[in-house]
Amino acid sequence: MTWFRWLKNPFALLALLGLLVVVGGLAYFENWKTQRQSELIRRSEMKETVAGKVEFARAGSGPKVLVLHGAPGGYDQGLAIGQFLVEAGFEVLAPSRPGYLRTPLVSGILPEQQANLFAALLDELQISSIAVVAFGEGAASAVALASAYPDKVTHLVLLSPVLKTRTWKNILKENQLPGWQMNAALTGDIGAWTLDQWVRWDPAQALERTFEVSTTLKPFDQFSDAQDAMKLPKQRERFTEIARSFLPVSGRETGIRNDTVQCLQFPAVDFSKMALPLLVVRGEVDALTTPADAEISSKAGNRQQLIVERGGYFVMLGPSAEVALQQVVEFLKSTP
Repeated sequence: MTWFRWLKNPFALLALLGLLVVVGGLAYFENWKTQRQSELIRRSEMKETVAGKVEFARAGSGPKVLVLHGAPGGYDQGLAIGQFLVEAGFEVLAPSRPGYLRTPLVSGILPEQQANLFAALLDELQISSIAVVAFGEGAASAVALASAYPDKVTHLVLLSPVLKTRTWKNILKENQLPGWQMNAALTGDIGAWTLDQWVRWDPAQALERTFEVSTTLKPFDQFSDAQDAMKLPKQRERFTEIARSFLPVSGRETGIRNDTVQCLQFPAVDFSKMALPLLVVRGEVDALTTPADAEISSKAGNRQQLIVERGGYFVMLGPSAEVALQQVVEFLKSTP
């Protein structure tokens, strides 16, 4: 038979085997993506507010903390970052900012509009006041919330904040925007799936690569810090969950693009009128934000700053991370 003779050709057989591998890999990828999307929907809630629809999730019990994610991100990143707060006796409220996962962009394009959305969510949940922790590109929304609704925010913590207006040169050539950088590195959902497998099978090497991108550490220090971090169960779990909060990236791209546009012209904020306790946390070797991002809030009346030794953009990972996070806990427990 013709097909049997064709299979005897070694090149044809290799081509067939290659095709089967590709088809099998794509089927595995599609199954992974479907399961991940179902998981994300299952773990969150939707709320219709006067300012628009918003997706959110809650974890823990105790004094409430609103955790606003960076880019890429979603409510799942808020939960991942906020797990140390849950362990310290807080309840974390983690929304997906507009353009991320199931929160539509129309619910809040500008930081001020996102602040209105979160204030409306707090009203719907009958929360009169709350502490706020924001990471990366989420800082602009957090600052807008504290500025517009001072009675609602008791404490404000900014982790590796992105607050300084960028130019396209800063973003494209100088890599000064975390969300843009990470989205480009992931190269879509296939890249996100690859990251998921990498973190699952070799988390230390995946974290080393993360340090390479997000810190100015020398290669040996990237390696040693990653190895040491993965020996700690808390850091291993935190890194795994933060990495998973980037994927699938397709459900987060609208938010990433919007954050990029907003970074070209942040609204002016008069920090001198901000009287609430403010803590700015930035890594000593952060490669993705600049000192100006943290210093822009220096006029705030009740401002503190924490520089995390050997810390990069992901200040919650690395040799000094646990000490830094404990200081955040103590700050949130302080009386306003």
